Amino acid sequence: MTVVAYWVRGHSAFELDCGSNRKTRVVFGLYDKSHTDLAWYLFSSSLSPKGQKACDPDTSVMVWDDPFGEDAGIATNHLFDPKIDLDQLVSDLKSPFATMSIDPGIECQVNFNSKSNGRDHLAFHLHQNFKPPVPPGGKPTFDGRLYFLGRVPFSQKAFSQGPQGAKADVTMHGQVS
Repeated sequence: MTVVAYWVRGHSAFELDCGSNRKTRVVFGLYDKSHTDLAWYLFSSSLSPKGQKACDPDTSVMVWDDPFGEDAGIATNHLFDPKIDLDQLVSDLKSPFATMSIDPGIECQVNFNSKSNGRDHLAFHLHQNFKPPVPPGGKPTFDGRLYFLGRVPFSQKAFSQGPQGAKADVTMHGQVS
């Protein structure tokens, strides 16, 4: 088996307001050791079917808050054994379901189950702008899904601009359940 090491770095964390429902979204990047390629991922918290319908952009107005967390400039190393490609974190999943834990110091951990690596988790840091949300029940853990947003050549500018460069709001705040 071949092992591969990637760097994980948080980009932003924010809430999406859909009337009486709020979704937590966290964007992070995964890039290779040689800093040549960058894959973008989004964690989006789940709502009940009724709450999810309220967040449908075709039938409702969604407002996103200023990020409660932003890039802290800190990357953490993660080993994948067996090796997967940068853009296979989600495409290789048995299920796109995931759990995100956000602590008050704003370390994020996403837990998921991948086909090639089984149960796995990624941890990364964000700079805290203000206190992260606490879901119903008071635990700082959110159930949701992981989404692959795209792959681009790595650069500090590409990372600071986010998944879609100047069009970042379209993907980060748009249609994903």
